[in-house]
Amino acid sequence: MLIFCKRKKYNVDVKTADRILQNVFSESHVEPNTISFETIVKKNRISLVSDNIYVVLAIVLFLVTLIIPLFLPRSNVRLSVESSVDRELSVVTHSLDNNLFTITLNGPKVDFAASYIVDSEGHEHVPVSFDQKNNTLVFPVEAGDYNIFIYDINGNCLHLLLSSASECLH
Repeated sequence: MLIFCKRKKYNVDVKTADRILQNVFSESHVEPNTISFETIVKKNRISLVSDNIYVVLAIVLFLVTLIIPLFLPRSNVRLSVESSVDRELSVVTHSLDNNLFTITLNGPKVDFAASYIVDSEGHEHVPVSFDQKNNTLVFPVEAGDYNIFIYDINGNCLHLLLSSASECLH
C-alpha cells in the first residue's frame, strides 16, 4: 500500500537558518562555520546565476552552429567520378574526304552537342556525325579557314585552326 504524504515547505529567513545551522553544529560537537550562512547563500546564488549564464550561452552557441550553414554561399562546383577529369583532349588522327573533316580525339569524352566549327564568314556548323565510343567527330568543310571548337564533358575546350583544308590535309 502506497501512502503519499504532502511535504510541508518551510519559509525561513537567512538569519534564522544561520542560527539553526549553528545550533546543529554545536549539538553535534562539530566546529561551527566561520563563514556566515548569509555569505554562503550569496555565493551559491552568484554561482547559480553564472552557471545559468554558461548553460544559456552554450545553448545559443550550439544553435548558431546548427543554423550558420544555412547562410553560407553554396558552391557551383561539379564533382565527377570520371577517371579522365584531369586529362586533356588531344588529336589522335584527322582526315579530309569528300568535303568532310573527320577528327578522332584522345582524352575525356567529347560533348558532341557543344562542339562546332566556324568558317571564315562566321557561320557555325555542327558535326554531321559522331562516334561516342571512339571520340570521333565529322564536320562539313569547304576550302578555306575554319576555327574548330571541341568541348569535353568537363567543360574544357580544344580550339583548333584548320587552314585551307582542301590543300593542307591531303
